[in-house]
Amino acid sequence: MGVAFDYWQLLAGLMLFLLAMSLVEAAVRAFAGRRFKAIIARSTGSRLRGIVSGTAATAVLQSSSMVSLMMLAFVGARVIRLRDALLVVFGANLGTTATGWIVATIGFKLDLEALALPLIALGGLVSTLVPKHEAAHYGRLALGIGLLLLALQFMKGAVEGAAGLVDPQMLAEFSGWQYLLFGAVVSAIVQSSSATMVITLSLLNGGVIDLPSAAALAIGADLGTTSTVLLGAIGGSANKKRLAAGHFLFNLLTDVIAFVIRTPLLWLVGILQDPLLVLVAFHSVFNLMGLVLWAPLIGPFADVLGRFYRDDAKRMSRYLEETAQAIPEVALPAMAQEVDHLLARTVSHNLAGFKAQSTDDPAQIRRDFTDAYHGTRALEGEILSYALDLDRGCFTQEENERLTAMLHAARDGLMAGKLIKDVIKDYLGLAEDAPELYALISQLQASLYATLHEVMQVDEVVEGTLLDELGERAEDNHRRIHEAIYEAIQGDVIAEQHTSSVLNINRHLFNSNQAMLSGLRELWLNDFDDATLSASC
Repeated sequence: MGVAFDYWQLLAGLMLFLLAMSLVEAAVRAFAGRRFKAIIARSTGSRLRGIVSGTAATAVLQSSSMVSLMMLAFVGARVIRLRDALLVVFGANLGTTATGWIVATIGFKLDLEALALPLIALGGLVSTLVPKHEAAHYGRLALGIGLLLLALQFMKGAVEGAAGLVDPQMLAEFSGWQYLLFGAVVSAIVQSSSATMVITLSLLNGGVIDLPSAAALAIGADLGTTSTVLLGAIGGSANKKRLAAGHFLFNLLTDVIAFVIRTPLLWLVGILQDPLLVLVAFHSVFNLMGLVLWAPLIGPFADVLGRFYRDDAKRMSRYLEETAQAIPEVALPAMAQEVDHLLARTVSHNLAGFKAQSTDDPAQIRRDFTDAYHGTRALEGEILSYALDLDRGCFTQEENERLTAMLHAARDGLMAGKLIKDVIKDYLGLAEDAPELYALISQLQASLYATLHEVMQVDEVVEGTLLDELGERAEDNHRRIHEAIYEAIQGDVIAEQHTSSVLNINRHLFNSNQAMLSGLRELWLNDFDDATLSASC
């Protein structure tokens, strides 16, 4: 009966630990998460900065999984390069060892219950009394830390009495590989290398396993944690799969080397004497060793990964990734890039239609234009679907306004293409019926869209005055074409029964131009300041 109680206490302690970790992670994310996301996104200009940002963010957020999934979102949305994301994820491996140091230096040295109970009481009180105030985040953080300490006390108490119940001879028959695989499986199941490390420290502190076996378990926990990123990459873009594969290969090679040299490595850090400190030092040193080995090779490694996996050709979108949907500072730039992509597509197929030669096959021009337009319409559908799935409760009012502006821009861009599609047959027919009018329309419209095409190739902020000038050109085009139509009618170039159709072409051209410019205004002139991002999620 006592044995069963010990096992249940260990399991309860583990589950409480995972719950407490989620509370701490949520609380830190609430008042600092966005700040760390922004720091990570901007701190990847060099190898050292990428590694340090990943290490620091993981040490503070206490979740390598959160940082790794964040990198999946960033690299999937093409906010950062694959090689930079790899460096951050590699750094997160080292950052996650901070949990072990905290547990080894505090968790098994102090009266945990005496620390845990006041934190739980005060943290729970604050988060209950002012649930919507910013202070509630700090209350939840204190509550989470208190529960973490209580969970450690549960696991420590459960294991302390188990040493006498385990046959040392039976454990001696287990190979190091078996301990490694056990650690990997446990870490993959609980989705936390930190939790597996705490269990390992508890077993070592209780005398259930020896130091070499604990080291093998720690190596296994390091390998098992890659499952989080592997799962997050399923069904994702090629870049996400490359990042997941890179993370797995990095951990696999590092862990194999650590396992092979674990005896001399344990001897090297054995100067610390305390088995718990020796174990966490071993964990940190072999992760640091992996960084030293891999960081200089990050460029060639990313190039090799780049040859694997192909992007899904069925999707029209280039930048949208489901992983990014809960992260506004990833989702919004990705949306902006995708809407810009949609507008660029519209400019390209409209320009191609107007630049077509009068000697070209009109039917083929229509087919090419229609196919391109349908691709743009599919892209607009993917953008809308992505936006509808966003967790807009985590967005500030300004971010929601920015998102709405981008959706309007996408709708305007699609409309600019549809208006041309609706009259392209009649427009192309003018090449034979009224060649001079056809030449004028082609010249004016091609010139306008050629300018738009040039503008969209420049990665700089476009001033509103340029769009105003293009708007004046669109109005001038409308007037000149209108005058040319009436001259053609008066000269009997256009039959009376076709007058309405030709005027309709000009109206659609003008409305298309206005829609295109409106979309560009919505996208380019409704920007927001990153400093206003809230800390609500």
